[in-house]
Amino acid sequence: MFNIKTLLVLGAGASVPYGYKTSNGLVGSISTEKRGLYNQEEKDFISLFEKSPSRTIDEFVFQNPSKKELAQKIIAKAICEYEAQYATQPWIDKGKKTHQDNDWYKIFVATLLSGVQKPEDILKNNISVITFNYDVSFEKYTTEALQNVEILKQGGKDYGKEFCEKFFNENVLHVYGKIGDVNSYGKRNLEDCYKNIKFIDDKDNNPQEVGALIEDVERVFIFGFGFHDINIKNAGLYDLKQTDTLRISYTNYEGSAEIDRKVKQIARQGHVVKGSKTTEGIKSAIEKSFIFGE
Repeated sequence: MFNIKTLLVLGAGASVPYGYKTSNGLVGSISTEKRGLYNQEEKDFISLFEKSPSRTIDEFVFQNPSKKELAQKIIAKAICEYEAQYATQPWIDKGKKTHQDNDWYKIFVATLLSGVQKPEDILKNNISVITFNYDVSFEKYTTEALQNVEILKQGGKDYGKEFCEKFFNENVLHVYGKIGDVNSYGKRNLEDCYKNIKFIDDKDNNPQEVGALIEDVERVFIFGFGFHDINIKNAGLYDLKQTDTLRISYTNYEGSAEIDRKVKQIARQGHVVKGSKTTEGIKSAIEKSFIFGE
């Protein structure tokens, strides 16, 4: 269980094992044959983005503000298409390897259940999540996994469902919005969800909810995160309370020295920081390098 107050910070890399793409990847992965699903205006946007000098979709939208709504629709459409295609088997990676090689969601749910003796014990998990992803695969996976645990059902109550409702509503924050809720997975109306997509330059991307989620946190795990300065700020990482019990663990793509430097800035009091390369995946980092769940 997560007995000590724990925070997960999830970047795009955290959803990649489950077939999702980064926002840049979502646009870039729209192959020629699939572009028949898009109207001419959207196709022109895709071509324009591919030819632009912009390094990220957020940068492109900042430089071309008139294209923001189109960007929202294209990203939302790509996610909705993925959800509809994989609604019955959503955890299969479209790459060469299945999600099982890097299924860290499974370890997360197993940690939630570790030490649960009575069904209501699941509610004692002290865990919060700040995610920069639009998809809700994390919530979908957790919901389905806990639905299948018999010991969480007693006396007509489903404690797994109760945990999920409270957890998702109060302790999971999508900084840049989300495609929609779990119940609509695979059957969304594009017009209802594309406006939920926000970008790094949006003015309200440092919501007040962050303060409550990071308050008195003692364990921080940062997965698949690019450590962009604005995103560090929006996650409240510079505002973490520096105590002797604070521990930060993070994955670092290819061992970037710049990421190591930024984490040292976050842990400015010199507290223990554990790092791991993500070349073997988040699951491997959790299993080999981190103490996940205390």
